[in-house]
Amino acid sequence: MDSLDKVVENLDQNRDDIEHMLLILGAKHATFKDFKEDYFPVYSKCMIDTWESVIGEEFITEVRASWELLIAYITRFMREGFILYHNDDHAETSIGIIMEEPTES
Repeated sequence: MDSLDKVVENLDQNRDDIEHMLLILGAKHATFKDFKEDYFPVYSKCMIDTWESVIGEEFITEVRASWELLIAYITRFMREGFILYHNDDHAETSIGIIMEEPTES
């Protein structure tokens, strides 16, 4: 949910940063044992179903459409990162370097 929060909070300001974060998140999912690209639509449906359950009767057509757009945006870049990772011969090294936590001096 941290990623979802970051997307919502920064979508109007740091679109490049958000898209980069989502690409990295998608690439990270490519490192999970047995995770398949086909899981992204399942994730999308689960997210919509969850929000419908949480929001209840206020989950009107316009609210649903907004969440569907947001989830589609998120999964578009995550899926792209997932695919890029699988197409990169040096992906494990690259993603490890990109995702390393900064060391404190």
